[in-house]
Amino acid sequence: MNCDILHIKYEYDRDKLNDESKQINYKPVHVDHNIREKKVYDSFKKEEIGWWKTQETWKYSEKFSLDHIKNFSETSRIYHDFKNILKLTDEEIRIRFVTQKINTEAKSHVDATPASINFLIYGSATPIIFEDEREYFYEAALLNVSKAHSVPIQRKTDRLLLKMNLLTMSFETARERILNELL
Repeated sequence: MNCDILHIKYEYDRDKLNDESKQINYKPVHVDHNIREKKVYDSFKKEEIGWWKTQETWKYSEKFSLDHIKNFSETSRIYHDFKNILKLTDEEIRIRFVTQKINTEAKSHVDATPASINFLIYGSATPIIFEDEREYFYEAALLNVSKAHSVPIQRKTDRLLLKMNLLTMSFETARERILNELL
C-alpha cells in the first residue's frame, strides 16, 4: 500500500463534468502561479525549469468563484460533498479542471498545496508516479502532492481531471477524514 495515494469510491458523472469543463476558459498552469507557489519551481530539476515555465499543454481552468460554481451542478455537488466531508471552508479549497494534451508529460514536481483530490474525467491510460517510481492508476483519489510526482506521456487521448486542491489540510488529515466518512 502506498502512503501517498488513497483511492476513493465516489460516484460522479463524467459526461456532465466533461460538458461543464467545456464552458470555462483555460490557461497554461505556469501562468497562474504566484510567489506562494515558488516551491513548485524549486522542486524541478534545474534542466526542467524551462519546460515548466514555457509549456502550453498542461492547463488549468479559470478559478471558480462561489457564485460561478453554482452554474456547474456536478462540479458544485462534488465541491460541497468534499468540503463537508473534510470540514473545510471555501477559502481552504480550490477546484479546477486540468487538461493534459496527448503525447505530453508533466515532469516531476511538488505542488504548492499539501494534498489534492483528483477525479478522472477521461484519459484513463496515464498514471501518477511518485518518488518510489511506481505507477498508480486511479479514477478518484486523494494524492499527497507535497511529495514529488510526475505524469508520464499521455497516450491515445487528451486527459481531463477535476482537481480539488486542499490549500491548508495535510494529506494525512484528509485521508483520515475521508476514511471515516466514505470507506
